[in-house]
Amino acid sequence: AEFTAAAPRPVRLPAAALELAWLPDSSAALVALTDGSVRRVAPDGAVTELVRFPAPATGVAVAPGGEFAAAGSEDGELRLLALTTGRHRVLAPHAQRVTALAFTRGDPWLASGSADHTVRLWREADDSSRSFDEGGHGVEQLAFTPDGRTLILLSGGETQLRRLDVASGEHQAPLVGPLGKLHGFTLAADGRRLLTLGADGAARLIELADGEGRTLAGHTGA
Repeated sequence: AEFTAAAPRPVRLPAAALELAWLPDSSAALVALTDGSVRRVAPDGAVTELVRFPAPATGVAVAPGGEFAAAGSEDGELRLLALTTGRHRVLAPHAQRVTALAFTRGDPWLASGSADHTVRLWREADDSSRSFDEGGHGVEQLAFTPDGRTLILLSGGETQLRRLDVASGEHQAPLVGPLGKLHGFTLAADGRRLLTLGADGAARLIELADGEGRTLAGHTGA
């Protein structure tokens, strides 16, 4: 897809959107809504409901291959959606709100994070999972490295990023961000480095190979 000068097409949804994820081929976006539904929104404005939770849908993620999607809700429920068949599987719930979801490339792993401080690693083939208590104020963000071997996560109120070895479940040395609370991070497509944003207004570029980083000039506002 490419950006053009054409006016955007507004699409009216039945409730407020909390999260959005594009399909890999950009043929549609999946949107999590406060009415509990997860809907497919096509570029022509067509809207299709895929699944519905009894509580607001708080997260959605699409697997890199486009075959599966995952969705979570305010009350901790999790669903794995087969986008080609329309069927979904119910996964064991978290105790509190689902806050983050991420898939690996290639190997079929799904990670889910929650306000209950836990991260779970799910194997798509049989829905088996491992759970890790990450403390803090709840998990806020998750991302797999491109090789699928490491899960990087941010817990609320923390000044560093945690790293979890997917195969062993062991924690690796954390990645230190700017001074103060971290607001988020972005992982480079090649997986060699990431960029963090801190409450002090500074961004820090970190090399994953050795954890070394440098601070970039900070912003003066939000």
